[in-house]
Amino acid sequence: MSTVRSAYDLEHNLETTSPASIPAGPRGLGWIVFAGILLILGVLEVCAAFALFVGSEVARWFGIVAASMNAMAQLLFLHGYPLWSVAMFSVDILIVFALAVYGGAQLRRGSTAT
Repeated sequence: MSTVRSAYDLEHNLETTSPASIPAGPRGLGWIVFAGILLILGVLEVCAAFALFVGSEVARWFGIVAASMNAMAQLLFLHGYPLWSVAMFSVDILIVFALAVYGGAQLRRGSTAT
């Protein structure tokens, strides 16, 4: 789920690199700043998603931090893309929940039952 969401987010970030695609930046920041922020977050999330396949604890925490940062960044785009921002914010919260609850040692043992 994290890999698919990261790919959608990265694709959306690449689409938002034109001045016409972002209506206005909050607090006077330009479109290139927001496109850069979301592009960097998208690349970090793709790296976190592939690192999760290894199963390391560091990758799990890195994924939690990356998804949390993207959730906060999506709130900045609420005025420009309300439906997309709410949808991606919800998916980010689900990713953080899944990594916090179902990741780590419990996943490495092969048992998800508590």
